[in-house]
Amino acid sequence: MAPYKRGFSAPLALALFSGVSLVVVFGYLFSGGRQSLPNQFQNSAILKTYQNARYGFAVNYPDDWTFREFPDTKDGAGFRPVKSPDDPASESITVALRTRVSADVSMPFAEYVKVAAAREIQGFESLASIEKITTDSGLTGYKTTWNYRGPAGGPLKISLPITYFDAKDSKGDTVQFSLEDAKDEAVYNDMISTFEFSPAAGALSGNERVILGALIAGWPQFQKTIPARPVLGATKWNYPNTVEFLSPRNLLIEYDDGHISRYSIIREDSNGFIFVADAGENSLSAADWHSLQAGYGLNGYSPVMFEYTGSQGETVSASDWQVIRSQEQSTGAVSSDWTEYADASLDLSFYYPSDFKRQNVGAGFSALDDNGNEIGERHIGPYSGETEFNSLLLNDVIFDGSGLHPTSISQFKKVSIGGREFYKIRTERFEGVLSYGYYLPLGNKIAVFSFTARGVDWTNPNLDEESNPTHVILRQILTTIQT
Repeated sequence: MAPYKRGFSAPLALALFSGVSLVVVFGYLFSGGRQSLPNQFQNSAILKTYQNARYGFAVNYPDDWTFREFPDTKDGAGFRPVKSPDDPASESITVALRTRVSADVSMPFAEYVKVAAAREIQGFESLASIEKITTDSGLTGYKTTWNYRGPAGGPLKISLPITYFDAKDSKGDTVQFSLEDAKDEAVYNDMISTFEFSPAAGALSGNERVILGALIAGWPQFQKTIPARPVLGATKWNYPNTVEFLSPRNLLIEYDDGHISRYSIIREDSNGFIFVADAGENSLSAADWHSLQAGYGLNGYSPVMFEYTGSQGETVSASDWQVIRSQEQSTGAVSSDWTEYADASLDLSFYYPSDFKRQNVGAGFSALDDNGNEIGERHIGPYSGETEFNSLLLNDVIFDGSGLHPTSISQFKKVSIGGREFYKIRTERFEGVLSYGYYLPLGNKIAVFSFTARGVDWTNPNLDEESNPTHVILRQILTTIQT
């Protein structure tokens, strides 16, 4: 493990200097040159994305890892393997936005990174190494190590890496990635290679056109990697009918396999394109699209769709695909036919479908559709510390009206939806009823979102609980949360 835990996940381990300039003798070791980071994620079938809604940045992480967003500040998150203990001390990689001390605000970013840790972290004395790197999205960062002494003094040691990116705001803030465990450096390098900022909502950068051009140029070979790939004789000469950017790098493509329309999620990176997942066939409903957007979209980014508009022929170019309305606009945007609800006690708001009618239940939120299916929101707490948090969750859940509670926090599954991490648990599947709860930590309280679906074929061993329409609607609702 690293000699110090950064202040992100263990705030008592470090003391941050505030408004104090230190005079330090630096021994710089420069690696020299600009490097494009190798990205091993291309060999992974499934990736997840952490999206920071407060500051508009995102990073990919492996499917067998999880994250904990810092509950009080919302300025970043700690990451750890799923199999490691569910404890902040197990977080081996952290990312967060950090503010400079006031005396250094005017210093150019490329110069500040040479003194940043010495300014910000107690015991860090001077720069040991610095390497200029480039991410998949073209951002420039600086990967550094530092000379430091332990709390008791002693000889200088060299820290694990801290990588800095310029937040490009008026305060000179930086987004910092810290490695806390040397054995996870390969994952650390992969993660920083995927770091990116969200474009402003509604913006269409030239990069979409560049990526589309690369996809069309490489399509004849790339389409062979799609399991349900187009076949000879398909429409548009095997090329996709539509290409929609759910994020600057995650694309939803629609193509014809010679018989029916199919959808897939693919991802662009510096090494080309990667097939990520099948996404259905024939057509996408509004619920389907919002579910995909929740899983592969990026907060603050407006999806952009390109549609093939050229004549059918063997010769094609990227200019044959023109921007049209997004799939979200095609299937109905949340803001047009959903209603906003605000919970003042949590300073939280969300949207819900207008065909669910609110009920008078006193505190909290409850709404029913014409079939008696229910969605709800309330909160529990306050709590202090992990033990009280776990106790709140365990005591709040009652299985099937039996009076029995879960016996371990491991019975909850952590899921990431809309850039937030929820604790998910099934609370009932009995006598035609299916219920789930999604628990969202907010400060020292926990927002509880739930649904109850009726008329469910509950004895069917092949029942797909995730595809239940009320379950899908609740997950859509979770993507609209604002705090």
